[in-house]
Amino acid sequence: MMTSTDAKIRFAHLLAIRASQYDAQAQGLLAQARVALRRADRLRAAAGSRLEKAMAEPSQ
Repeated sequence: MMTSTDAKIRFAHLLAIRASQYDAQAQGLLAQARVALRRADRLRAAAGSRLEKAMAEPSQ
């Protein structure tokens, strides 16, 4: 038979497992966000250099 203390310990353990799962998921999402930000920075830089090049060309 499970005592009240045993039940509380088991519940706390289950909460810790769930928190660990959420932490792992959050770490994965942060990694994806970092990749997306790096890609956005590269695209912004490429667009900026294309714009500068287009602005430097004489108008027709």
